[in-house]
Amino acid sequence: MKLEALDFEDLDRFRIRLFILGGVVILIFSLLASRLWHLQISQGELYSEFSQGNRIRLISEPALRGIIYDRNGVILAENRPAYQLQLIREDTPDLENTLNKVSQALKIPYSFLKEKIEANKDLAQFKPIILEDDLNYQKAMFLETYQDDFPGVSIVIRPRRFYPHKNLASHFIGYVGIVQEEWTELPEEKRSSSQIVGHSGVELLLNDHMIGLDGGRQAEVDHMGRELTILGDPVPSVPGKNIYLNLDVRLQKVADEAMTLGGVEQL
Repeated sequence: MKLEALDFEDLDRFRIRLFILGGVVILIFSLLASRLWHLQISQGELYSEFSQGNRIRLISEPALRGIIYDRNGVILAENRPAYQLQLIREDTPDLENTLNKVSQALKIPYSFLKEKIEANKDLAQFKPIILEDDLNYQKAMFLETYQDDFPGVSIVIRPRRFYPHKNLASHFIGYVGIVQEEWTELPEEKRSSSQIVGHSGVELLLNDHMIGLDGGRQAEVDHMGRELTILGDPVPSVPGKNIYLNLDVRLQKVADEAMTLGGVEQL
């Protein structure tokens, strides 16, 4: 009889331990379920957008700006390809280290690169930051060759404004630059974070005629932001309108030479 009582006591202790263990297991699963709900329901949309952005990108194709001709069809302003150095923060795990490596490899001051990052700190996720607008061929090819060493950094060919006659009639033709406050004056369909707009002269006066409509494509990228596959049909860009002026570049050259020989500098 005494042995049976002892067995019942052991059984009671076992039940108590089992009850406690069951409570701990239930608590752990409750915490896991709560965390899972937070990730999938509460933060699900945020993580889904981030994951989607890390996989699928909208890559823009800038429209060519309209060409400026003189009255005889001589080109005064045109577009030429340039190597643009870009960085996407979300593809750069160690931003400081990457900037240091870019600075040393391409001989670009670190402070200059840092200023570019700070100036674009409010840029939307996965939007490229332009670190250098016109990189020379040797530097561009070096980075292309060793791109795996520079995560998040890429070389993109973009049109750049070119004036074949340099300073000839420059006060009249004007110049262009990256859009800033003038952006709000453009039609919404012509707005782009990297849009080039006129800042003076004909480039400014006829700016809305020469700006085209950007195109683009949807592409799948890898973890370093490199393009893998194009998804769907790309949307082609629409170039801006060309402009013909009454200016005769030959007469302008003669006038400039006469002014120089006469000791008068062009304003």
